[in-house]
Amino acid sequence: MILLFITLFSSIFVLFGCFFVIIAVYSHVVGNAKGALFLPSNRLQIKTMVDLAEIRKGTRVVDLGSGDGAIILEAAREGAIAIGIEFNPFLVRYSRWRAKRRKISDRVTIIKGDMMDYSLRDADVVFLYLLPKTLEKMSEKLRLELSDNARIVSNTFILPGWTPIKEKDGIFLYQQKICKNTHSMLK
Repeated sequence: MILLFITLFSSIFVLFGCFFVIIAVYSHVVGNAKGALFLPSNRLQIKTMVDLAEIRKGTRVVDLGSGDGAIILEAAREGAIAIGIEFNPFLVRYSRWRAKRRKISDRVTIIKGDMMDYSLRDADVVFLYLLPKTLEKMSEKLRLELSDNARIVSNTFILPGWTPIKEKDGIFLYQQKICKNTHSMLK
């Protein structure tokens, strides 16, 4: 009986291990192909990003490549209406579960999709933690779609063609109006 229990327990452990390996491989391969690897932000980065964004009740925030949802969950706690765009179905489900568990799912929406297809016209704040090659593609989309007062917060990597108005601990803050004026003066 004990041997049967040990065998059953070992089998379940191996199955869970295989499941998590499959998720990790999928996330890495597809994330690398899309230019948006899942790179979790630490607590200090999340706090700095949310602080720089100056979130107030009702601020509309979008996290492009929202991963595990940590940033939008924190933004929602501050009163934001938060939207995460994520292509990885495992991370989408995990983020939705986290929002529900924290009882803030009424202010958090996680969309499974491609961040390049999502309209940013209504966003007050856009959070980014994307690789440089993806930020290059994203730069023009941000310039075309965001309102003048929109703020962009980028973790670790600078946004090509934009000048940050503030930087703290490797987190860069941009404002569309200021960067749009700078961009047009350079032409």
